[in-house]
Amino acid sequence: MEPLPVKGILKNGQIVLETPLDLPDGTLVTVLEYDEDDYPREWKGPLPPEEIKQLMLALARRPDLADDPDWQEKIRRPRG
Repeated sequence: MEPLPVKGILKNGQIVLETPLDLPDGTLVTVLEYDEDDYPREWKGPLPPEEIKQLMLALARRPDLADDPDWQEKIRRPRG
């Protein structure tokens, strides 16, 4: 089962959810501390081009190309 982030608050030892869940009785759940930065409520738009570049290079494990003007061509070539 995929994680289901739901915001709630602890009141008198009970967790009160912001939005009730329709789960059957007996469903096991795990409660973790909630960080709103992990689950933003609204889309903030596309990343700036430089952040996209940094993310692509990190995913390709090529941070060495961060300052290279020809990084797009070099990332297509196999390292060797």
